[in-house]
Amino acid sequence: QFSIVSASIVTGHGEDGPANDEYLSVVMGSSGCEIALSPSSGGSAGYCRLLSTSLPASPTPYAVTTSYAGDLDLEPSATASAPGGLTVNAPPTITTASLPAGTKGQPYAVTLTTTGGTAPLTWSLASGSLPTGLALGASTGRISGTVGAAATTRTFTVRATDASGATTSRGYTLTVS
Repeated sequence: QFSIVSASIVTGHGEDGPANDEYLSVVMGSSGCEIALSPSSGGSAGYCRLLSTSLPASPTPYAVTTSYAGDLDLEPSATASAPGGLTVNAPPTITTASLPAGTKGQPYAVTLTTTGGTAPLTWSLASGSLPTGLALGASTGRISGTVGAAATTRTFTVRATDASGATTSRGYTLTVS
């Protein structure tokens, strides 16, 4: 997964903007990238991509620092700007260890839980199927319904996908009596 970081050089005294072969260095945590600058009126702009896997999860936003080693005639009026920080969330992990048994003809409801990830989560069945009469809520992670009279014990795998595309899966057996 990528995190897009954008930055720009703004000239304040009518100087020419940086040339196409000039770069702005961006550092976040121990990761970094270089932005190839494209001239525009009054300055230059560009973007780079950082692999989010190269940044450890942190509930505190990473500080973004920039440096520009462009033409000396742009100093000191050249300024670099970038987003104020980037928060990297741990990928999601499904934490529900097991499912309670269901009884034929009876209502059933359990909500799967997770830690980590970037909301919102989308839930789906990765393999297998639920007992007859039950469904998995795609936006809630809730398995609910009335267990069908002909329902049988089922083994299946549930997948949770977060807003950044990170996924996690966990297998379950739902016993029906």
